Amino acid sequence: SDSQIHLVKADQSGTVVLLPKGNDPPDGVPASWATWSLDGNYLSFSSKRLGGEGDWDLYLAPIDPNTGLDGDPINLSELNTSGFEHGALWSP
Repeated sequence: SDSQIHLVKADQSGTVVLLPKGNDPPDGVPASWATWSLDGNYLSFSSKRLGGEGDWDLYLAPIDPNTGLDGDPINLSELNTSGFEHGALWSP
């Protein structure tokens, strides 16, 4: 119920980047099961945010390649249902 998504820099510095927009919605719900897009510019994740289609919904957030910070997550409403959507898969 309190899961969050964190990024760790690949340079082995141990630097952890929090995702303020993905992890801190106004309703304080969890975010989990993050997967990278094939080009590394987006991160999909599941969340129980208010305003979604149902239980856990899939969201897509752009990730700044220089800072690792996330942009505003978008509810993938064309994929979400009133059921349990968790763990998106990417394809070319």
